[in-house]
Amino acid sequence: MNTASIGAVAPRPGTTVYNACKAAVANMTQGMAVELAPTIRVNAVNPVAADTAFMAGAMGVEGGLSDEQKAPIVAGIPMKRMTEPADVAAAVSYLASDDAAFLTGVCLNVDGGRSIS
Repeated sequence: MNTASIGAVAPRPGTTVYNACKAAVANMTQGMAVELAPTIRVNAVNPVAADTAFMAGAMGVEGGLSDEQKAPIVAGIPMKRMTEPADVAAAVSYLASDDAAFLTGVCLNVDGGRSIS
């Protein structure tokens, strides 16, 4: 299981290098899925921004994001919120489960619709 980013498929300005690296993870996921099938399944999740220490650090903020800093991020997400770690964990759990036994090479967007808006 790999973690890429919604930036891999729907990049935003100002994060080009990050988006390119995450696109490489998505491509690697698909390549490994082909190479390792049928014995091993390889999938990835593409989460949208989350209010985490990583996000605060990436934005140069200490102590978490303010509502003012979150607003432009949330504005671009149709579900009108950032992802929660539980959203990503649920997607990973599903992809790792027997319910997803025939899925490999999937990069599941956990993005509240950002990639389609």
